[in-house]
Amino acid sequence: MLNILPTFHGLSSDDPNMHIAEFLMGCKNILVRGFSAESIKLRLFPYTLKDQARRWLLTLPSGSISTWAQLSENFLNKYYPASKTLDMRTQILSFAQKPNKEFHEAWERFKELIRKCPHSGINTTDQMHIFFRGLNMTTKTLVNASCEGSYKDKNAQEACLLFEKMAADTQQWAVEQPQSRSVFEMSNSSSYVTAQIEKWRKGLTQNLTCYYREYQVHRLLYSSPYKLPVAFAT
Repeated sequence: MLNILPTFHGLSSDDPNMHIAEFLMGCKNILVRGFSAESIKLRLFPYTLKDQARRWLLTLPSGSISTWAQLSENFLNKYYPASKTLDMRTQILSFAQKPNKEFHEAWERFKELIRKCPHSGINTTDQMHIFFRGLNMTTKTLVNASCEGSYKDKNAQEACLLFEKMAADTQQWAVEQPQSRSVFEMSNSSSYVTAQIEKWRKGLTQNLTCYYREYQVHRLLYSSPYKLPVAFAT
Protein backbone atom coordinates (compact mmCIF):
# COMPACT_ATOMS: atom_id res chain seq x y z
CA MET A 1 0.00 0.00 0.00
CA LEU A 2 2.72 2.46 1.00
CA ASN A 3 4.74 1.88 -2.15
CA ILE A 4 2.26 3.95 -4.18
CA LEU A 5 2.83 6.99 -1.97
CA PRO A 6 5.53 9.63 -2.56
CA THR A 7 8.25 10.50 -0.06
CA PHE A 8 9.41 13.87 1.21
CA HIS A 9 12.76 14.42 2.93
CA GLY A 10 12.56 18.14 3.62
CA LEU A 11 15.45 19.03 1.32
CA SER A 12 15.62 22.40 -0.42
CA SER A 13 15.15 20.60 -3.73
CA ASP A 14 11.92 18.91 -2.58
CA ASP A 15 8.63 20.33 -3.84
CA PRO A 16 6.02 20.38 -1.02
CA ASN A 17 3.10 21.26 -3.31
CA MET A 18 3.90 18.39 -5.65
CA HIS A 19 4.29 16.07 -2.67
CA ILE A 20 0.79 16.87 -1.44
CA ALA A 21 -0.68 16.53 -4.95
CA GLU A 22 0.97 13.12 -5.46
CA PHE A 23 -0.03 12.02 -1.96
CA LEU A 24 -3.68 12.85 -2.64
CA MET A 25 -3.53 10.96 -5.93
CA GLY A 26 -2.21 7.92 -4.10
CA CYS A 27 -4.86 8.16 -1.40
CA LYS A 28 -7.60 8.06 -4.03
CA ASN A 29 -6.53 4.48 -4.73
CA ILE A 30 -6.63 3.43 -1.06
CA LEU A 31 -9.94 2.33 0.42
CA VAL A 32 -10.09 0.75 3.88
CA ARG A 33 -13.37 -0.39 5.36
CA GLY A 34 -14.18 1.49 8.52
CA PHE A 35 -11.86 4.43 7.76
CA SER A 36 -12.93 7.71 6.18
CA ALA A 37 -10.84 9.42 3.52
CA GLU A 38 -9.88 12.03 6.12
CA SER A 39 -8.69 9.38 8.55
CA ILE A 40 -6.69 7.58 5.87
CA LYS A 41 -4.84 10.76 4.92
CA LEU A 42 -4.03 11.60 8.53
CA ARG A 43 -2.73 8.09 9.22
CA LEU A 44 -0.70 7.66 6.03
CA PHE A 45 0.87 11.09 5.55
CA PRO A 46 3.44 10.65 8.37
CA TYR A 47 4.80 7.58 6.57
CA THR A 48 5.64 9.70 3.52
CA LEU A 49 7.94 11.96 5.56
CA LYS A 50 11.57 10.95 5.88
CA ASP A 51 14.68 12.20 7.67
CA GLN A 52 14.40 15.84 8.77
CA ALA A 53 10.79 16.06 7.58
CA ARG A 54 9.87 13.17 9.89
CA ARG A 55 11.74 14.83 12.74
CA TRP A 56 9.80 18.06 12.13
CA LEU A 57 6.50 16.20 12.42
CA LEU A 58 7.56 14.61 15.70
CA THR A 59 8.28 18.03 17.20
CA LEU A 60 4.70 19.28 16.73
CA PRO A 61 2.77 19.73 20.00
CA SER A 62 0.77 16.70 21.04
CA GLY A 63 -2.87 16.95 20.00
CA SER A 64 -2.26 19.97 17.74
CA ILE A 65 -3.32 18.13 14.57
CA SER A 66 -6.82 16.71 14.25
CA THR A 67 -7.74 17.33 10.59
CA TRP A 68 -6.08 16.98 7.20
CA ALA A 69 -6.48 20.72 6.65
CA GLN A 70 -4.44 21.42 9.78
CA LEU A 71 -1.76 18.91 8.84
CA SER A 72 -1.36 20.14 5.27
CA GLU A 73 -1.37 23.78 6.40
CA ASN A 74 1.36 23.13 8.98
CA PHE A 75 3.36 21.20 6.39
CA LEU A 76 3.21 24.01 3.83
CA ASN A 77 3.93 26.68 6.43
CA LYS A 78 7.10 24.78 7.28
CA TYR A 79 8.32 23.89 3.81
CA TYR A 80 6.73 26.65 1.74
CA PRO A 81 6.99 29.75 3.96
CA ALA A 82 5.82 33.22 3.00
CA SER A 83 9.34 34.19 1.94
CA LYS A 84 9.39 31.40 -0.66
CA THR A 85 5.96 32.39 -1.92
CA LEU A 86 7.16 35.97 -2.34
CA ASP A 87 10.22 34.78 -4.24
CA MET A 88 8.11 32.62 -6.57
CA ARG A 89 5.66 35.47 -7.17
CA THR A 90 8.59 37.66 -8.12
CA GLN A 91 9.85 35.04 -10.58
CA ILE A 92 6.39 34.75 -12.14
CA LEU A 93 5.84 38.49 -12.40
CA SER A 94 9.29 39.07 -13.91
CA PHE A 95 9.11 36.17 -16.35
CA ALA A 96 10.97 36.70 -19.62
CA GLN A 97 11.72 34.45 -22.57
CA LYS A 98 15.38 33.49 -22.48
CA PRO A 99 17.62 34.20 -25.49
CA ASN A 100 17.68 31.45 -28.14
CA LYS A 101 14.83 29.58 -26.46
CA GLU A 102 11.87 28.51 -28.55
CA PHE A 103 8.25 29.17 -27.71
CA HIS A 104 7.49 25.74 -26.23
CA GLU A 105 10.50 26.00 -23.92
CA ALA A 106 9.36 29.38 -22.62
CA TRP A 107 5.77 28.15 -22.18
CA GLU A 108 6.82 25.02 -20.27
CA ARG A 109 9.11 27.03 -18.00
CA PHE A 110 6.31 29.48 -17.23
CA LYS A 111 3.83 26.70 -16.45
CA GLU A 112 6.38 25.11 -14.13
CA LEU A 113 6.65 28.37 -12.18
CA ILE A 114 2.86 28.47 -11.82
CA ARG A 115 2.74 24.84 -10.73
CA LYS A 116 5.35 25.41 -8.05
CA CYS A 117 3.31 28.23 -6.53
CA PRO A 118 -0.41 27.45 -6.92
CA HIS A 119 -1.23 29.85 -4.08
CA SER A 120 0.51 32.82 -5.72
CA GLY A 121 -2.75 34.75 -5.88
CA ILE A 122 -2.22 35.53 -9.57
CA ASN A 123 -5.37 34.70 -11.51
CA THR A 124 -5.36 32.94 -14.87
CA THR A 125 -6.04 36.10 -16.87
CA ASP A 126 -3.07 37.87 -15.33
CA GLN A 127 -0.92 34.78 -15.82
CA MET A 128 -1.58 34.83 -19.56
CA HIS A 129 -0.79 38.55 -19.75
CA ILE A 130 2.43 38.08 -17.79
CA PHE A 131 3.56 35.32 -20.13
CA PHE A 132 2.80 37.31 -23.28
CA ARG A 133 4.50 40.39 -21.85
CA GLY A 134 7.65 38.35 -21.19
CA LEU A 135 8.04 37.14 -24.77
CA ASN A 136 10.55 38.77 -27.08
CA MET A 137 9.27 41.05 -29.84
CA THR A 138 9.65 38.48 -32.61
CA THR A 139 7.63 35.92 -30.68
CA LYS A 140 4.95 38.47 -29.83
CA THR A 141 4.61 39.25 -33.53
CA LEU A 142 4.14 35.57 -34.33
CA VAL A 143 1.57 35.20 -31.53
CA ASN A 144 -0.45 38.11 -32.89
CA ALA A 145 -0.19 36.70 -36.40
CA SER A 146 -1.46 33.35 -35.14
CA CYS A 147 -4.44 35.16 -33.61
CA GLU A 148 -5.30 36.61 -37.02
CA GLY A 149 -5.58 39.88 -35.18
CA SER A 150 -4.35 40.83 -31.74
CA TYR A 151 -3.60 38.72 -28.69
CA LYS A 152 -5.40 41.35 -26.62
CA ASP A 153 -8.70 40.17 -28.13
CA LYS A 154 -8.31 36.74 -26.48
CA ASN A 155 -9.73 35.85 -23.08
CA ALA A 156 -7.73 33.72 -20.64
CA GLN A 157 -9.11 30.41 -21.87
CA GLU A 158 -8.55 31.25 -25.53
CA ALA A 159 -5.04 32.49 -24.80
CA CYS A 160 -4.16 29.29 -22.96
CA LEU A 161 -5.45 27.16 -25.84
CA LEU A 162 -3.47 29.26 -28.29
CA PHE A 163 -0.25 28.96 -26.29
CA GLU A 164 -0.69 25.19 -25.91
CA LYS A 165 -1.21 24.81 -29.65
CA MET A 166 1.76 26.99 -30.53
CA ALA A 167 3.96 25.12 -28.05
CA ALA A 168 2.98 21.77 -29.57
CA ASP A 169 3.71 23.06 -33.07
CA THR A 170 7.09 24.58 -32.27
CA GLN A 171 8.19 21.49 -30.36
CA GLN A 172 7.28 19.37 -33.37
CA TRP A 173 9.30 21.63 -35.65
CA ALA A 174 12.26 21.40 -33.30
CA VAL A 175 12.15 17.59 -33.58
CA GLU A 176 11.72 17.62 -37.34
CA GLN A 177 14.42 20.24 -37.98
CA PRO A 178 17.03 19.93 -35.19
CA GLN A 179 19.69 21.68 -37.26
CA SER A 180 17.53 24.56 -38.41
CA ARG A 181 17.60 28.03 -36.93
CA SER A 182 15.07 28.82 -34.20
CA VAL A 183 11.82 30.17 -35.60
CA PHE A 184 11.92 32.84 -32.92
CA GLU A 185 15.23 34.32 -34.00
CA MET A 186 15.16 37.19 -36.44
CA SER A 187 15.36 35.73 -39.91
CA ASN A 188 16.78 37.47 -42.94
CA SER A 189 14.21 35.69 -45.04
CA SER A 190 10.74 37.18 -44.73
CA SER A 191 9.32 34.26 -46.71
CA TYR A 192 10.54 31.87 -44.00
CA VAL A 193 8.68 33.74 -41.26
CA THR A 194 5.60 34.05 -43.47
CA ALA A 195 5.61 30.31 -44.07
CA GLN A 196 5.77 29.58 -40.34
CA ILE A 197 2.93 32.01 -39.62
CA GLU A 198 0.79 30.39 -42.30
CA LYS A 199 1.51 26.95 -40.89
CA TRP A 200 0.37 28.12 -37.46
CA ARG A 201 -2.82 29.62 -38.84
CA LYS A 202 -3.79 26.40 -40.58
CA GLY A 203 -3.22 24.32 -37.46
CA LEU A 204 -4.85 26.52 -34.83
CA THR A 205 -8.37 25.21 -35.35
CA GLN A 206 -7.38 21.55 -35.06
CA ASN A 207 -7.75 19.49 -31.87
CA LEU A 208 -9.23 22.39 -29.86
CA THR A 209 -11.38 19.98 -27.87
CA CYS A 210 -8.29 18.09 -26.72
CA TYR A 211 -6.52 21.26 -25.65
CA TYR A 212 -9.61 22.55 -23.88
CA ARG A 213 -9.68 19.41 -21.75
CA GLU A 214 -5.99 19.83 -20.95
CA TYR A 215 -6.62 23.45 -19.98
CA GLN A 216 -9.36 22.38 -17.57
CA VAL A 217 -7.05 19.80 -15.97
CA HIS A 218 -4.29 22.41 -15.54
CA ARG A 219 -6.74 24.90 -14.08
CA LEU A 220 -8.06 22.43 -11.49
CA LEU A 221 -4.58 21.26 -10.54
CA TYR A 222 -2.98 24.75 -10.27
CA SER A 223 -5.94 26.46 -8.55
CA SER A 224 -5.19 24.74 -5.22
CA PRO A 225 -2.42 22.47 -3.91
CA TYR A 226 -5.08 20.18 -2.46
CA LYS A 227 -7.24 19.61 -5.55
CA LEU A 228 -6.86 16.56 -7.72
CA PRO A 229 -6.75 16.52 -11.53
CA VAL A 230 -10.11 15.94 -13.19
CA ALA A 231 -9.01 12.47 -14.32
CA PHE A 232 -8.97 11.28 -10.72
CA ALA A 233 -12.32 12.76 -9.68
CA THR A 234 -15.10 10.33 -8.77
